[in-house]
This record gives sequence, C-alpha cells and structure tokens, in this order.
Amino acid sequence: MTRARVSAVAATVALVQACGGSSPSAPTPTPTPQPTPAPPIVAAQISRTLSAGYHFPNTINTTRNGTLTVQLNWTSAANKMVLGVATSACTVDAYHSFTCSFLAMDGGLAATPTKTLTVPNLAPAPTWSS
Repeated sequence: MTRARVSAVAATVALVQACGGSSPSAPTPTPTPQPTPAPPIVAAQISRTLSAGYHFPNTINTTRNGTLTVQLNWTSAANKMVLGVATSACTVDAYHSFTCSFLAMDGGLAATPTKTLTVPNLAPAPTWSS
C-alpha cells in the first residue's frame, strides 16, 4: 500500500512538471537595440622630429560630446615621452612649475614607443591642449 501512494505522488509531480506547472509563463521581453555610436573623428595626425627636452603643444578643438583619445607614437622605446591633455595651453614654464590643469596625463617611463590617453565624457570646448 505504501508503494502505490509513493508511485501516485511521483506520477502526479511528473505530470505537473511536464505541463509547465500551475503558473502561466511570462512572455520573453524583446531587448532594446543599442544605438550605433558615432564614428571616430581624426582631429589631427602630425609627424615631427623632436630634440631631447622638446615641448610640443598641439591644440585640439572639440565640437561635440564624446571620448577624446590622444595617441603618441615614436620610433625608439629608449626615448622617454610624456603625454598630457590640458584644459588650456600649457607652456614649458607652466609644465615645470606644475601649474597646468591636466584632464589626463601619462608621464610613466614604460619602455614602449606608444602612449594613449583617453578622456571620457568630454564636453565641447573651444580648445584642448595636448
């Protein structure tokens, strides 16, 4: 008698699970597609020969919100380069007296011939200096 009750309970549970249970299934929501980001704009590509200790400012004008990425490439990793993005023109004297206002800076001495700085959520401004 005990076997029959256990079998009946097991069969009932199996049937309820096979039918999806007693609660109705919720519809699967349709995912909202993400907007396609605007293509990057190349503001400047500059090639220069620099001497040791040389300071090369470059002014960048932005016209829309977005992420500013500045990349510096050079031929020899033995040469140490500093890359920064300032809120206004940064002279050599201002840099050495620590009075430049930088949004981002990479002054590391890693032995690599590339430095990349990224400034996210940058609002349009008349000029940025790198």
